[in-house]
Amino acid sequence: MRRNGYIKGNPALDDIDHALGRPVSPSDAYRNYYATDCPVKIAEFEASPHWRAGPSQPGITKMAFYHVTESGREALAAELRNVERYGRRYAISGPHMSGIVHIFAHSRSAAKYQFYLECESEESFMEFTKDLRARLAP
Repeated sequence: MRRNGYIKGNPALDDIDHALGRPVSPSDAYRNYYATDCPVKIAEFEASPHWRAGPSQPGITKMAFYHVTESGREALAAELRNVERYGRRYAISGPHMSGIVHIFAHSRSAAKYQFYLECESEESFMEFTKDLRARLAP
């Protein structure tokens, strides 16, 4: 499951979050790589215990690939537990949805509104959300 939003005020953790695909839970990431040709990023990743260098890809000679270590996942998980900053995790569901979407927000109505914005619906907010449910996710 993918999570909305960025890591605020911490570019190093935002890079980890990006590499993992902005998952709801860092241990359940669907990917784990960051490709870069930027010498500054490469130096940062080499100096950090949160990254390990990966093998280069055939045909991509200038890119360096890095993977998030377990300590990087733990650092991201600790950051995401900051409820005051990111809110709580809500599960959005509805009769016309094929699954559940997880949104971090500070209230149920804020979670519905964030989902509405992400869907870019032509309907009004009230019409769009009348059948949606927002529950606190475990």
